[in-house]
Amino acid sequence: MVSETPGESSSISDSGGYEMLPKSPITFNHNISVKLDDDNFLRWKQQVLAVIKGHKLQSYIQGSKLVPQKFNSKEEEDLGAHNDDVYLNWEQREQLLLSLSDSIQAQMVGCEHSYQVWDKTDAYFTVHSRAKIKHIKAQMQTIKKGTLRASEYLK
Repeated sequence: MVSETPGESSSISDSGGYEMLPKSPITFNHNISVKLDDDNFLRWKQQVLAVIKGHKLQSYIQGSKLVPQKFNSKEEEDLGAHNDDVYLNWEQREQLLLSLSDSIQAQMVGCEHSYQVWDKTDAYFTVHSRAKIKHIKAQMQTIKKGTLRASEYLK
């Protein structure tokens, strides 16, 4: 669940269509009980997606959430004055999503945005899942029950 100061709305849109957040910090109050490892990607993904969808953050991992301009003008960039109402609020949600991937951070080097982490995680575990399937199929061909191979026994 998202935590915010009572009495404030959960989000507002500016004239550019970007979602603005309340001034108070936003955090995930929902713990992911399944820690990602080599054997539980699908279960982990289901749990993480439920949290992401519950907070209406799907567009961040789909890559459809546009990155707002960090500065409104060249002068603001020279001064280092961020577009506080839009960019910093976007960045806060982006960082919350990036923090979901602590257990696989070594594979995520070079990813700057949550959609990159999500895509790379999915690709990484898809490859590993296919390799496991091939390994299990190879094992199944050598397993015997008495004198019968598994395929003959299961018929």
